[in-house]
Amino acid sequence: MIKWLKNLSLRYKLLIVFLLVGLLPFTILGYLATDNAGNALDKQIVAQLESLRSARQQQALSFMVELKTDMDILGRVISKTRDQAFLTLSAANDLKVQQLTRFFTRYTNILEDLPYNKRFSEGLEAFSTVFERGLNSPEYKAIVNERESGFKSFQKSFEFYDIFLINATGDIVYTLLKESDLG
Repeated sequence: MIKWLKNLSLRYKLLIVFLLVGLLPFTILGYLATDNAGNALDKQIVAQLESLRSARQQQALSFMVELKTDMDILGRVISKTRDQAFLTLSAANDLKVQQLTRFFTRYTNILEDLPYNKRFSEGLEAFSTVFERGLNSPEYKAIVNERESGFKSFQKSFEFYDIFLINATGDIVYTLLKESDLG
């Protein structure tokens, strides 16, 4: 290669030297500028990524705080709803107890009154006696006419669907509605 350089004329030699002297600083400056620009871009990208990471981290923390607040509120709502449900259930239970107590007291009083109520105590005996003669017998019809108004009054007062008189052998000797179970 040196031989080739020796054979060149001075003009070409000077041209090559000037070119090297002129281009070398531009090449070094270009390299340094590119390197500085690359470093600056790297720093800018790192700063943007750190900023984005910080924003996402803050967003995640904010979401977690909001989620915790929502869960606390939901817990309080559930607690209040449960407490209200228990109060409602307790009130309904108390009401049912009162209703059942009234119901059983009412019908217990009726049942306690039955043996002393002549309408039933003597009525059962009277109907049992004439029942054997038949439902169409004049004696049976006379007893029905005599006692039926009292039974109707009793049915209406206590809101019974029907009233039955059943003898000791299990026969239905009287029913107010005179349905198919009579006889």
